[in-house]
Amino acid sequence: MLIGICDDDKDSIRLMKASLERNYPDYTVRTYTNPEDMLDDAHSGIQFDALLLDIIMPKLSGMDLGREIKELSPETAIAFITSSEEYAIEAFSLNALHYIVKPITDEKLKDLMERIQREKSVPRQSVLIRSGRDDVLMRLDEIQYLECHDHYVFLNLRDGSTVRAYYSVAEIREILGDSFLLLSRGFIVNMDYIRQMKSKSCILKDGREILLSRKYLKEIHAAFDAYIFRMLGKFR
Repeated sequence: MLIGICDDDKDSIRLMKASLERNYPDYTVRTYTNPEDMLDDAHSGIQFDALLLDIIMPKLSGMDLGREIKELSPETAIAFITSSEEYAIEAFSLNALHYIVKPITDEKLKDLMERIQREKSVPRQSVLIRSGRDDVLMRLDEIQYLECHDHYVFLNLRDGSTVRAYYSVAEIREILGDSFLLLSRGFIVNMDYIRQMKSKSCILKDGREILLSRKYLKEIHAAFDAYIFRMLGKFR
């Protein structure tokens, strides 16, 4: 497993690297004090299994660094290093696996590695979608949002492609499960791809703003609050 660490505090880097190499001798650890150097390596084709990123760094924050690397390598697990828990909600926009509150200890790093190992060992949940005469197996985390028109459902995927299927709104919602939220008539979003929920609209990760159904505002916010509550459990 290749672990990347980026922190502008050299003492923190030495501590984390020593702990990981001592407890996980089979892992390879790459360290960076400059986030742009890590980003350059990611662009050059280096595939990190997991990243430990300091949030507050000059030039490029850990949040921005993680967001750019996730675009290149969606399978990379990300954990943030922080001096405060205030960034936990923002970390959800990257599906962050965990965060470590300083001071860093062996126990905190071991807990993180156990989480990463569990995450890597669990198969991604997939669904079978009937598209025309074909059955298409797709992972739920690849589906960003759906648009429903005239009994057809258009599934917009992370790679930019679209799959058309013949389902009612009720049928496709039952297939996809409770991580997908109906925002307005005919528009369903994977809540992992919501960047910000506002009072009457929400912002998706691609910057698109979607107006919420006025009739179901309370239900929409309640469902998203439940999602946030579930996500908070990942950091405890």
